[in-house]
Amino acid sequence: MSIRTSVSALALVVSLCLAPWALAGDQDLVSPSRIGLASAPNKLAVRLNTSSPGNGDPAVAKGYQDLFVAFIKKHPDWQLEMQIETQGNEQAKMLEEAKTGNAPDCAAVDSFVLGQFKLNHVLSDLTPYFSKDEVADLFPFVREGVSGADGKIYAWWWNTDLRVLYRRTDIAPDAPQTWDELKAAGVASAKKGMEGVIFNGGRYEGATLDWLSNYWDLGGRLVDDSGKPVFGDATNKPLFLKAIGYYKDLVDSGAAPKRVTTIANYDDLNAAAAAGTTALFIGGSWQLAQLKSMLEPDQFSKWTFSPLPGPSADKRITGTGGWTMASFSKDPKKVEMCANLIRDVYMGPANGLEQALPTRASLFDKYPVFSTPNRAGRRSVRKQAAGTGARHRLSGSAGGLQASLADAAGGVPPLRRCRRPSLGTAIMFRSATGVVTIDAAQDPRSRFRRPIRSGPVPWMLPAIVVLGLFYLYPVLDVLRLSFTDATLIGDHENYTFASIANTIGSSRLPGVLLATLIFVGGSIVGQQIFGLILALIVIRGETRGLLGTTLLRTTALVAWVVPGIAGGIVWQMLFSEAPFGAINSLLRLLHMSPVAWLSNPAMAPWSAVIANIWRGTAFSMVVMYAARKGIDPELYEAAEVDGASSLQRLLYVTLPMLRPAILVNMILITIQTMNTFDAIISLTGGGPGLATEVISLYTFNIVFRNYDLAGGSVMSVLMLMISLTLAVIYAGFLPREEQS
Repeated sequence: MSIRTSVSALALVVSLCLAPWALAGDQDLVSPSRIGLASAPNKLAVRLNTSSPGNGDPAVAKGYQDLFVAFIKKHPDWQLEMQIETQGNEQAKMLEEAKTGNAPDCAAVDSFVLGQFKLNHVLSDLTPYFSKDEVADLFPFVREGVSGADGKIYAWWWNTDLRVLYRRTDIAPDAPQTWDELKAAGVASAKKGMEGVIFNGGRYEGATLDWLSNYWDLGGRLVDDSGKPVFGDATNKPLFLKAIGYYKDLVDSGAAPKRVTTIANYDDLNAAAAAGTTALFIGGSWQLAQLKSMLEPDQFSKWTFSPLPGPSADKRITGTGGWTMASFSKDPKKVEMCANLIRDVYMGPANGLEQALPTRASLFDKYPVFSTPNRAGRRSVRKQAAGTGARHRLSGSAGGLQASLADAAGGVPPLRRCRRPSLGTAIMFRSATGVVTIDAAQDPRSRFRRPIRSGPVPWMLPAIVVLGLFYLYPVLDVLRLSFTDATLIGDHENYTFASIANTIGSSRLPGVLLATLIFVGGSIVGQQIFGLILALIVIRGETRGLLGTTLLRTTALVAWVVPGIAGGIVWQMLFSEAPFGAINSLLRLLHMSPVAWLSNPAMAPWSAVIANIWRGTAFSMVVMYAARKGIDPELYEAAEVDGASSLQRLLYVTLPMLRPAILVNMILITIQTMNTFDAIISLTGGGPGLATEVISLYTFNIVFRNYDLAGGSVMSVLMLMISLTLAVIYAGFLPREEQS
């Protein structure tokens, strides 16, 4: 046999052995929901955040796809079922899934909530898959964060970040080292036409994390070694108030604009830098790469960063965060596969791809991107963060801290009361608003002998079952939970009246009810008035055959179908107090003073009302339009014969005839507005301070931010009682024939 024949035969054997991989290109290994061959016998459910092929940056997404394809080619018997996290409370949802055994096999876990997953013992042990040297190479606070009380490793914290001060060197050439120096730099930049120093000051998790280093600089503690909150005790409360006062002083002195109370997104900081309206901002380490991609090279060269200032030059600590990877599977093979994925993708390669700061000192030397002057500077800043440790825990207190910061920046006296936060996780609430009454007074001896068509019960039975199962049962269970101390962090609950007393007796509740009254009352009046006006305009246009009537009606309906979150974002851009804000820019063109739409606690509730009127007017227009079309035209003809003017016909014919429709519409939009919180979340987040925290958003925050299931149930029952009471009051004004 010749050498050529032998080589050909060997190549054939190899190709047959590797047939699936030889014939399948990378495109066969990748789909939106799968990495690997669809025929692979073993499956690993993987849930990731944007550090994955689902990244919004095409170059980064392609890089992750290449990493995952290279990984799966090493494991041809496996396929990865890909799940990408959405924004919101995905982590709380995953914790609940883990407690019921339905979590993914391998998932990204935010280091911010990793402690809750460890507390509930839902994570698999990863200790056998990492060497002692690799664990020892982790920064101390990272090693503490991923370790359990038993010393085992339950997650791998692969990236981290820092909070730093970004500055334009042509305007702020010297790095401020103290709070006073930052205030002076902010005032100086404002005199040069800039906004001063800006930062997250709205209702946002980032606002809390960015600010906490100031509290730690003073030696303050959030919790003691047992996890009990201590920031309100005699020792820590003065330090807490002093740290909040630092932010307030920045705003009062003009070093920071008042609009910081509306900033609740790091993208807003980038936007201000790109627009050239700020020369100083407090942000995250990852924003350097974002600025580089947004700015022209000559503009980017002006930006640098420095450690966060402290109360003195020798007291400067920065905050940290980051993401971990963990396994929830009980199958040893899947746990090992998850560990392999962590090793091949997230123990270095992903850091280099995204320029995400590593959690191991050795990786700074391994990847050239971390050896640049800027990254080397970050490494020195990292030393400040390494000492913060995992002893500073955050849970339900974050929402209160956010409100206190926004209050202080907005001019409200800071932190009137320090309260111990509640703990829990997540739940969704819905309430039934209808009652089905069935006359069951029948002769029991003949009840089942009559034909089906002789009674309504058999026909209504499916509806009764559905309503009972999906409406009545949840309402009754929420009522039950309100008499417990239930949280979804723990597995046990006790029946008690403490949750009702604590929730109803909260010092925040009166302010929440006042904000709700303004929001609901203003929305009802505005939607009714503008809905009626639009309906009358459309009808008048149809009567006269005017062009554009259909366009007007369609335009009004567009606002109604826009999701609340999207509508809130639209109005946030319109109300933006940045120099490039739409409405304020228009006011400047008209030589009028700009308005503090969202940063003024007195104005913000009415801004939310305006946005909600815009969204809900279309519904009122449809109701009024239908009711007006139902009025007998002869009534108008008779009034016109009697010499009634247009105004008199409106007052004495239209409005009296529309009374039932107005009252029914009032019931519907009251209940709808009472349950609205999505638009407010995206518009103001409940801020500034607590100015726009309506009862529905307050309930949402209790459950999803404070993790207090019992307290959220109490508020849900209260919302149901308020809605039913208002509905009964409105119904009392209906004509008797409408009530029947």
